[in-house]
Amino acid sequence: MSTEETEPMTSSEPASPLADKSGGQLVAYGAWIILGVFVVFELIAAEYFVTNVALVVAAALVILPRLAPDEVAAIASPAVFNKVLGYLLALIGLVELLEDVRFNLFDDGLQAVLGAIIAYAGYVLAGIGAQRL
Repeated sequence: MSTEETEPMTSSEPASPLADKSGGQLVAYGAWIILGVFVVFELIAAEYFVTNVALVVAAALVILPRLAPDEVAAIASPAVFNKVLGYLLALIGLVELLEDVRFNLFDDGLQAVLGAIIAYAGYVLAGIGAQRL
């Protein structure tokens, strides 16, 4: 038998796939998911509907920092801009969840439920990203 010393295993991989992402990236991913749910589940499938306020906030998070970064910086720093709109998107997601439960969305079929779950993931990502900023 050998008397090798065992070293604690250290992994170079992060604990979760989102562990190495910045807060701004997570907020942007959440906004992209909301816009994707709108296109796929509302425009194409007509099964799950995202509120207009969520669409405006998600579009602002995706478009404004890329289209007009100087104007965003004039309003607030990009981190503050992403944090406020990320928290707002998460709050909208909470209201969406409560409305979906109230109006029995989960009895409307698989496509509606799938669209809702994917949208909730986007709202949660935006909230986690805003918290990290």
